[in-house]
Amino acid sequence: MESTNASSRPRIAIRPATPADFPAIERVYHRAYRGLEPYAYESHWTPEEREKYTREYLGWAYEEDPEGFFVAVEEPSGEVLGFVSVHTWGEGRARRAEIIEVAVDPEQQGHGLGRLLLDHAERYAKSKGCTKIQLWVGSENRRALEIYKRRGYREASRYERWTKMLKDL
Repeated sequence: MESTNASSRPRIAIRPATPADFPAIERVYHRAYRGLEPYAYESHWTPEEREKYTREYLGWAYEEDPEGFFVAVEEPSGEVLGFVSVHTWGEGRARRAEIIEVAVDPEQQGHGLGRLLLDHAERYAKSKGCTKIQLWVGSENRRALEIYKRRGYREASRYERWTKMLKDL
């Protein structure tokens, strides 16, 4: 478990997610995608359909690589403030990682929590022998695109409303 404490910020720990965390992870996901709904689910879906999709999508992300799903929690309360999911695959020099999802509660954004989660994801990928890491981000999500570019990710391709970004580890 990794933790940090800035003088005016609560103590934050990053730890592996557990199934018990998923109600809070789903809440963070929905809050983080307010205003970015086209990247989270289809606009014509009912609230029930959105909830079902979120549960299935995040469940899939966890089941595909449970070791690579981490939550950022406030200590000592244990409140989930953000999360990141990383999948790894391949062999030898072709070993790669993909950040499936990273989300931070909007009230916690702008304080370095996303940076901590991305740092953790990249360290995890390196520990699994990955030489590259990629992610997909909404092409109109300018804020996220700039964050990833500052971290050394470069645009690799575009598909419909998505931009694939790649970084050497």
